[in-house]
Amino acid sequence: MWVIAILAGLLGLIILVLCMPVDTTVSIEAPAKPWFRLRLAWLFGLIDKELKGTGGKRPSRKKPKKRKAPDIGMILDIMTTRGLLSKFTSLTKELLGQLNIREFTLNCRLGFPDPADSGMLCALLGATAAFLNLPDKYRLRLEPSFSNEPVFDGHIQGSIRLQPIKLVWPI
Repeated sequence: MWVIAILAGLLGLIILVLCMPVDTTVSIEAPAKPWFRLRLAWLFGLIDKELKGTGGKRPSRKKPKKRKAPDIGMILDIMTTRGLLSKFTSLTKELLGQLNIREFTLNCRLGFPDPADSGMLCALLGATAAFLNLPDKYRLRLEPSFSNEPVFDGHIQGSIRLQPIKLVWPI
């Protein structure tokens, strides 16, 4: 009897902990060297982990052992399974529907070697953003650079909240 009570208590504790929201904040800056920061907070900030990184040279690694090449026929059989694409699409929609985007900011200057390409991309993205009529928590600012050299300079920041228990049903 005590074993059942202990197991039920543990199950209730696990469900309670999974109901606590996870807050994720991502910040990326891209001047000459890209820089990013990822912050995860859980249990209303009691568990907090921050990862920082900068762009640059990747550390060298040992060469991995050669693995056997995958069978192309088997991969094609899996990809052509009837109903797989529709199920994968519905799973993706349900998982993305559980995310609560609290804030998104995009502020960047973008340019390609050909100024016409820069103008076309900025016109397409600007018209799309204006057509969507986004709320105030989404701030998009895209500035074209018409120099004859590639440019990407800017800042991207986003904040997402999700409850892990809500991911159980779609999965």
